Amino acid sequence: MMRRILIWAIAGCLVAGFWAAYAAATFPHPSISGNPILSTLINLTCPIAFASRYLHFGVKVYWVLIANAGTYALFGFVVESLRQRLTHAEWDDTALPASDAMGLFRGHPRDSAGTMPKSRRSVLRMIVTVFFTLT
Repeated sequence: MMRRILIWAIAGCLVAGFWAAYAAATFPHPSISGNPILSTLINLTCPIAFASRYLHFGVKVYWVLIANAGTYALFGFVVESLRQRLTHAEWDDTALPASDAMGLFRGHPRDSAGTMPKSRRSVLRMIVTVFFTLT
């Protein structure tokens, strides 16, 4: 799990590095403020840029790299913890009624013990269930 979190942190550093390189390459007129799609993409992929822009404080490039790597590492920790919990969870009949009331697990074959199969499809459906339950 630590290796996966490190990969998330490296991805965050690379994303911030990409945006820094983009800003440096288009320095006189970066066209970030004029393009709402690009501005939204930067705000979503680099949260420290969002905080810096709306709280009106400047941030050095190396701090942006570190902060973005930390943000992605935290996000990666949450994602990997959920992934680990969902892939190693035992699907028994006591946990099914709340989820099965929506009909998400119908049609899945059960083994002789009555547990749900540990497949990518069932994990994906559980993530979708959790996402739509929280929203």
